[in-house]
Amino acid sequence: MKLGANLNARNKDGETPIFTTVDNDVKLLIIGHGADLTVRNSKGKTVMETAKEKGPLRQEALRKTIQSPNERK
Repeated sequence: MKLGANLNARNKDGETPIFTTVDNDVKLLIIGHGADLTVRNSKGKTVMETAKEKGPLRQEALRKTIQSPNERK
């Protein structure tokens, strides 16, 4: 990211790194560096919508990751 990585670059499925990153610490880092959470993949889904499809635990983990530190308490 220090070298100018495009955090909103898309893969063949229209997904940006925020879609494909599994580790919540990495997601937090990507979000902190300006990843667009409103972008939609080739199926028209946002990252939160795809997390919801993967189950409530994944959706809750993402929700907590994107909240500010004060909101997590």
